[in-house]
Amino acid sequence: MIMVGRRPTPAPRAATTAPSTTAATTRVRRILFLSALSILLTSLFVLHHQTAALVDGSGGGTKDGSSSSGSSSTMYFDAPRVMMDRLEEEFVGAKRKLDSVLAAAGASAGAASGGAASGGGGGGGESGGESTTTQGGGKATSGSAAVSWPERMLPSLPKRPRAAAVAAGGTAQSTSRHHQQHWQQQRRQQQQEGEPKQEEPMINISALPIWQRPYDFAAHYQGRRDIQDQSHSHLSPQHQNHYNRTMRHGEEHGQHGTATWLDLYNTGGVPQHPYDPTGNRSMNILLLYADDWRYDTLGAAGNTIVSTPALDDLSKQGIRFTHNCVTTSVCWVSRVSMFASLYLSRHNTTKPREFYLNWNQTVYDLMQKEGGYHVGHIGKWGVNHPYKQRPDFEVEEDGWHYDTRGGRLWHVTEKNEADALRFLESRPRDKPFFANVAFFATHAVDGDKRQYLVQNKSRTLYEDDVIPDPPNNDLRSYNALPEFFEATNEGRTRWRWRYETPDKQQHMMKNYYRMASEVDSACDLILKELYLQGELDRTLVIFTTDNGNYHAEHGLADKWYPHQESIRVPLIIRDPRMSADVVGTINEELTLNIDLAPTMLAAAGITAPDHMMGRDMAQLYLGTEQAQTPNVASGRYLPHDDATRWRSEFFYEHPIISHKEYIPSSEALVRKDYKYFYWPDYKVEQLFHLAEDPGEDFDLLDTRRDGGGVGNLTDEQLGVLTDMRRRFAELKKVIQRQQKRNVIV
Repeated sequence: MIMVGRRPTPAPRAATTAPSTTAATTRVRRILFLSALSILLTSLFVLHHQTAALVDGSGGGTKDGSSSSGSSSTMYFDAPRVMMDRLEEEFVGAKRKLDSVLAAAGASAGAASGGAASGGGGGGGESGGESTTTQGGGKATSGSAAVSWPERMLPSLPKRPRAAAVAAGGTAQSTSRHHQQHWQQQRRQQQQEGEPKQEEPMINISALPIWQRPYDFAAHYQGRRDIQDQSHSHLSPQHQNHYNRTMRHGEEHGQHGTATWLDLYNTGGVPQHPYDPTGNRSMNILLLYADDWRYDTLGAAGNTIVSTPALDDLSKQGIRFTHNCVTTSVCWVSRVSMFASLYLSRHNTTKPREFYLNWNQTVYDLMQKEGGYHVGHIGKWGVNHPYKQRPDFEVEEDGWHYDTRGGRLWHVTEKNEADALRFLESRPRDKPFFANVAFFATHAVDGDKRQYLVQNKSRTLYEDDVIPDPPNNDLRSYNALPEFFEATNEGRTRWRWRYETPDKQQHMMKNYYRMASEVDSACDLILKELYLQGELDRTLVIFTTDNGNYHAEHGLADKWYPHQESIRVPLIIRDPRMSADVVGTINEELTLNIDLAPTMLAAAGITAPDHMMGRDMAQLYLGTEQAQTPNVASGRYLPHDDATRWRSEFFYEHPIISHKEYIPSSEALVRKDYKYFYWPDYKVEQLFHLAEDPGEDFDLLDTRRDGGGVGNLTDEQLGVLTDMRRRFAELKKVIQRQQKRNVIV
């Protein structure tokens, strides 16, 4: 009888398995599968952080969760690979354990199924594997496909070329002694056990992009040795020994020694091509361009801790500018301003992804098209412009301290150095060259709270030094900043990352100085290569940086704001045209990053376009009759600037980044004796008397301070404020008159 509205009851069927047991087995498998997945994800997370910690040398953390500042020189290049080996072993062990657990679970389920079955055959496992059950016996033999961890869930671990080479009978050339012993022991064990050897992966180096090709330093320095054998047999024994020491210094890949490029130059072993201003060959131009490096991070600038012997020697052979500044203190803006000679308000690159210039308005294109130069860019662009691959040689490296290129783990400064040497070796010899070696150091890795990751060769530098704490790294100085500087301000956030405690401040500053010394070492090797090619005496060499850096002054870190620590950067120029009485001197005029392009173009015999806003700095050391005469009407010199004298002030601007609580916009009028700040987002102004307050700690307009405020200014100070307000407004109007235009007129 069928009852309407009710589903008919199905006829019972013979049970082949115990339902409750099958469900339990399924749950067990699902739990184990999820556990395996959890282990995989957790291990990958640990791999990421422990690898980073090992590369940094910080060793991760201690048992109680506190960080360890100790470093181990044996955990340098192979730290990620060793960690990968360790995790691979853990994965294999976990797989075996899970196999055994799953096998036991399958056997238990099979036994339960067999006991409950009435003469029926055992059902297949959920994964589709085999399970044979004796009739009524309950014994199950589990196939591996039925209960093992699915192979598709095993991690796809990257190949390790070095480990594969060792397994194939190679040697661990780039490893520490500890890890060489480890790989040798592993190889002996494999041979004893008769395990098959891995084949070394074959890599067609020539098919790789040029930026991925590993640099053969041994071949490079063997080539330099060949030059020595063929061309330097005439050196005196003293000079020959000196030269050999220098070559050993280079073979150690830039480690600081007793011989710098200047020592090599002074041997006189390699004849140099002299610069002939009347000839057809223009001088070469080499720009050594570092990052986040302020004016006093040089031994030549009076810093008694940081070691920069190559750059100090460059200062001895050239001229050092003590009051060189940037018009905007942030990477991408400053770099565009440098190679276009324009203020931010003219090129309008307020974000790294913005680029409104035509390429023919940059120093790169002008050198290439009008000067016939072989043009190279090595390292950081800092801006996502759409004209990549326009230079004859281009290798972009930005945003990292350690990464793999061509199967090798590189430090970014080491990679910048190798690419610069490759440029110099591969360039055509029948034309002059222009190269910007744009180091990423000493920039921190944004978002990584370790900030500065150094090379192994530098880890022992400054171990016994104590980095002085700035006198205005205290709460009083931080509270003296305008009231809108809250805890969410990025300058304060990064101060907490780097300088919040004395131990952290020592650790960070030593690593910062180590990275500066690494850049110096790279510059040394590049200048040595120029000398060995005979090109040093017809090359204009410039060292400078894109912006400064707070080292805890005012309770801040990084850059952006108009204080001296942020906007003043080093500038050293070695020019073949210099007279002997200029070499080794300093200059205290206000020079700017926008002056670099006109200076380099003038040295190349190219007239700077009228829209460029900078000036040829050569007039400061060659005299105005030998430097470019500016077209004053073009606007290159701002109102009231006299073409016959150098600037006595300049306008500073910086855009808001993200939002005003994060990095507020700022503007300033900068003179050598006074500085006027204006914060547009809050309509706050400040005035500092730099001659009496070089640390910019006492705002003369701050009513929170005793004796502060406009009403307490002296007549002289009030006159200065009135004049600076007027001049500030005048310069701002001129500079920002083309703001938000996408094409420069």
